[in-house]
Amino acid sequence: MYKYPISICIPTFNRHQYLNELLESISNDRMNLDCHFQIVISDNCSTDETSRIINYWLDKNLPIKLIRNNENFGMIYNIANCINYSDGEYSILMGDDDVIREGALKILKEISQTYKPDVIISDRYLADIKMNIKGEEKSALESKISTYDFRNYSSMSYFDKTQSPIGIFSFISNLCIRTDSWKKSSNHYLLSKNIFPHAVKVMDILMNQQGKLLYLPASTVITRLNDRLADEIGKEYENSEFVRWNVHFEGLIEIAEYYLKGNDEEFLRFIRPIRNILFNGRNDYIRMANESGHEVTAKNILRRIMLLE
Repeated sequence: MYKYPISICIPTFNRHQYLNELLESISNDRMNLDCHFQIVISDNCSTDETSRIINYWLDKNLPIKLIRNNENFGMIYNIANCINYSDGEYSILMGDDDVIREGALKILKEISQTYKPDVIISDRYLADIKMNIKGEEKSALESKISTYDFRNYSSMSYFDKTQSPIGIFSFISNLCIRTDSWKKSSNHYLLSKNIFPHAVKVMDILMNQQGKLLYLPASTVITRLNDRLADEIGKEYENSEFVRWNVHFEGLIEIAEYYLKGNDEEFLRFIRPIRNILFNGRNDYIRMANESGHEVTAKNILRRIMLLE
């Protein structure tokens, strides 16, 4: 039995200024909630002012449960384990540099309690480093709340409606997950090496547990666009633009190959957003790869998604 309807789970490391903005947005939005809730912060042994920021918001009566790792176990580990500490029936994953939109907590709480899905995926607003909104990004081509029960083969049609990689679970902060389903999902080898451990977990919930996915056609977060993923994962590449492309492609293709191996039709449905990007931008992708000395890597990606013989 869980103590709260929802928990907000935040893996963090050395981004105290951004974390402060996120906690402020949660504090501002909590007035819209009609229930108790929890914030779980998994601090990956930060060396900046993260502790001071957390203590500040504890003094403001934000219901924070702090988990501090005794060493930096890496971004992948921190994301994969954050929800394991949740005491909420549903857990909202949040990147520490994003912010909650006003009213989002109430909407997610009501949707989760009404529909009881295993996974909720929503849209997002895009912002610059100073959080000036630049546009909106949709996860799927739907104008109303839609549910997909993965006990039925027809639910694979969700992947025909995805708009971008965030629709196939690459983005951390537009996911709200039933905590029991997350904890029941397999802890196989992909969780130790794939840069999208949250996407691995979601696919396990849908494909192995035959869970229910709900698409919420609303932007619940504002995301700060930056190169943190490229900085942390793609250090072996010199060209950060190539890294931003390739890191996403490699991680998501690996997930598709694991869960949809042997089924070319479903594999292609899942990676449709990637194929669309590379079909239209293949020349730019290869150019960026050539400039950074990774033409072989780029061509291997194109072969894996059947865009190159």
